[in-house]
Amino acid sequence: MNSDTISKLIAPFTAEALYRRLVDAGVNAAASFESVHLETFPSAAHAAFQFREPALEEKMSLVRDIVVAGRALRSAKAIKVRQPLRRLLVVVDEQKRSALLAGAGLIKDELNVKAVELIGSGDALTIPRAEPFFKALGPKFGKNANAVAEMIRHLTPEQIRQLAANGTLALTLSGETVTLNPDDVRLKAEQAPGLAISTEGEWTVALDTNLDEALINEGLAREFVNRVQNMRKDAGFEIVDRIRIHYETSDLMHRALQHSLHYVKNETLAETLERDGVAMPNTHREEWEINGNKTIICIERI
Repeated sequence: MNSDTISKLIAPFTAEALYRRLVDAGVNAAASFESVHLETFPSAAHAAFQFREPALEEKMSLVRDIVVAGRALRSAKAIKVRQPLRRLLVVVDEQKRSALLAGAGLIKDELNVKAVELIGSGDALTIPRAEPFFKALGPKFGKNANAVAEMIRHLTPEQIRQLAANGTLALTLSGETVTLNPDDVRLKAEQAPGLAISTEGEWTVALDTNLDEALINEGLAREFVNRVQNMRKDAGFEIVDRIRIHYETSDLMHRALQHSLHYVKNETLAETLERDGVAMPNTHREEWEINGNKTIICIERI
């Protein structure tokens, strides 16, 4: 008789023995039968087994929707998840604002962004532009129509918002005041530079894709760590093995590694990280192309 059969045969007796011990010890004071096999099977509808938290489920559903939208934006812009970004902007109403605030930490971790900003309107994601409407400008300004049209093309976003809000905008042309109204222009909204915007269902989200030196350095360091982790696995190292890393790479990658030295050493369990360009004896060596930077990595177990 194999062990699988034996385990099936003793299961009822094991449950019975445990039940009787709990009764005898007074732990199962509510027991009303001599055997566990005479008891009613527990009902999931019983109040004691109501473990669901609708508020938490709703919050996690919102967080999941935002993460899915953010990942889709990264994919569309070919930005790897290992490249950190400055912020994610989410257009949200007041009713759902608190739930997303509570889940902001999860969103940051999943999308690798430094901050999650919740905004009440999509206006912050666009820049208003104005184009002249000549059918209105000609009769109204006569020979000055072209000059007024040029002024309209150079209106600042603040001036355009003032025109939309107040219904008029006063400008000075050759020392004289000209007054514009909304019928004189055609307004349009352009996507703010450096933002990747997506609208899926009820959500409008935007990733700030502007990369400064610090973000680029961090992204390169994360890519380097990924390669070293793959090498550790290929070399058959144990998870707890401490290592030394030798590498040769571009100055850009080298600066990134020095900038994130503690992070790289901590993530890879490296005691040392040296740019010596020499394949040391008893090392595992591989060549990589990391974001356009040719990199030679050698690792050795301590």
